[in-house]
Amino acid sequence: MKISNFSKRLVLAAWMMTMVCSWATAQDGGGALQRKLDKPVRLNLRNTPLPAVFQALSHQSGVMFEVAPDTYQFLPYGEDTRLDVTLPGQSLRDTLSKMLAPQGLAWEVHDQAVRILPAEPLYRVARRATYEELNRLGQLMTARVKVFEKNEKNDVAATLAAATGITAWKIILPPDWTEKQVQQLQEQFTKAPAGVAADWLDAGCGRDLTWRLDGDRIVILSRKNQVLRQLERRVSLEYKDAPLMTVLLDLAKQARVKLIPAPGVMNYLPPAVRNHYRFVMADASIDQAFKVISGSTGLEFPISAEGIAVQRAAEVPIGPMESRGTTPGAAPGVFVQTVIPTSDGRELRVFFVPSEMSTELQAALEAERRRIDKELEKHFLTPGASSKNGEDKYPPAFKQD
Repeated sequence: MKISNFSKRLVLAAWMMTMVCSWATAQDGGGALQRKLDKPVRLNLRNTPLPAVFQALSHQSGVMFEVAPDTYQFLPYGEDTRLDVTLPGQSLRDTLSKMLAPQGLAWEVHDQAVRILPAEPLYRVARRATYEELNRLGQLMTARVKVFEKNEKNDVAATLAAATGITAWKIILPPDWTEKQVQQLQEQFTKAPAGVAADWLDAGCGRDLTWRLDGDRIVILSRKNQVLRQLERRVSLEYKDAPLMTVLLDLAKQARVKLIPAPGVMNYLPPAVRNHYRFVMADASIDQAFKVISGSTGLEFPISAEGIAVQRAAEVPIGPMESRGTTPGAAPGVFVQTVIPTSDGRELRVFFVPSEMSTELQAALEAERRRIDKELEKHFLTPGASSKNGEDKYPPAFKQD
């Protein structure tokens, strides 16, 4: 049966009307939330737990609030962390940041709701903050730095003390720094613009460094080392037949680091692994999760100041890699997998890192690995091939472009 041009135009018009209506609905939903954020809110609460604060705000403004799952894990008393809130009738948009900043919290619009989450300085603590640390962090996120006194003793600490009224600040630099590096950092802070103390610290640290709060100390460290710290966060996750990239993105999100996949990296994996990955992890670090995935897929996850990359093992440069294991500077080791049958007929797959085993087992595993290497050489190396003069001894099928 042929479809007339008129019918085609009618179907096209109906489709376009549906798309316009869907777009208008989405736009209206977003506009409704923005109007609610501009609505004046009056609220006066004392010693009120955070969930009750957001419930009262929602009742007053009509805005839906949701707390990101890990938020309470960073606060001293979790959900029982209490606030004194005074909103004098200004818009919620203008007062929300002022209310949350002293608690080390931030907010963002997410799916027609306002999501509450740890601010970056609180997240960089990488654990539950103490009450005193949260108070200091609140001061850093609200007090304003005016000028940097270059000639003062202990410059950064003195500047923060003048801004926050807290005198016991200590600035901790990497122990292997030279005097030149210390001077360069001081020069960066002289150029940092005046503003909120936390932002001033960010600007002073520049692109390669960052800072974190530890008690009364401001610890200056490389961004790469901070990524490593965030990967040590412990989580519990379960995925059943999930796309592997979804698993990796979620792990990076949990660590709040950027995932940087190599182009087409997933195309080198079997479809069953790429599209139907099963992964269960209970109270383990995100770093351990990446290690297990590396051992079961052949992917590598080298880190940098920008985040964590995803690439095939063949793409990793030859030489020492940044380690996320127990030995600084060591390359990621081989993983040993064992399968344990459970009482309900399932299989529990357990991965072991050889460096965590006894020296006797490590020696036995190394001997077995050497035996396997020799067996593989028999099958995959070209007979009589030599690597002299830089020639590649692998057959063309195993060369990497």
